[in-house]
Amino acid sequence: MTIQDLKLIVVLLLFALLGFFMTNLVQKPGVPKHANTARAGTFLIKGQYQEEQRVSAVEDRLIPVRGPLGVTVVEIKAGKARIVSSPCPDPHWHQGWISRAGEFRVCIPNQVVIRTFSEGMQIEDPYQLDGITR
Repeated sequence: MTIQDLKLIVVLLLFALLGFFMTNLVQKPGVPKHANTARAGTFLIKGQYQEEQRVSAVEDRLIPVRGPLGVTVVEIKAGKARIVSSPCPDPHWHQGWISRAGEFRVCIPNQVVIRTFSEGMQIEDPYQLDGITR
C-alpha cells in the first residue's frame, strides 16, 4: 500500500463522516426540529366509520375504533399508544408502541390510523397527502 492509497482512504473516510454529520444537521422543510425528540402530547385516532378522535397522551385507556373489517382496539398508556388487537389478516405490521411526535401506526386493511403530535406541531389536516404521495 502506497502513501497515495492511504491519502485516498483518509479523504474517502472524511467525506463519509462529513456526509453522515450533514444528514443529521440539515433539517427537512416542513418538519419541526422537535419532531423526532418531543414526547407526544396528543394522539389522533381515525377509523373509516367514525370521526377523528383527539386523545391526550396522559389518559390511560382502551379505545375501540370501527373499520370495514371490524373493531381495532387502540391502547393509550403512560404517554404511549399501540394497536392492541385488530381483525386484519396480518397484524404484525402495526405492532409496537409509539410515543414520539411524528410517529404513527396504521392498520391498512381495517383503515385505522394513529398519529402523534406535540405542542407546536400543526394538526389542522394531519391526513393530507405529502408531496410524494400526491
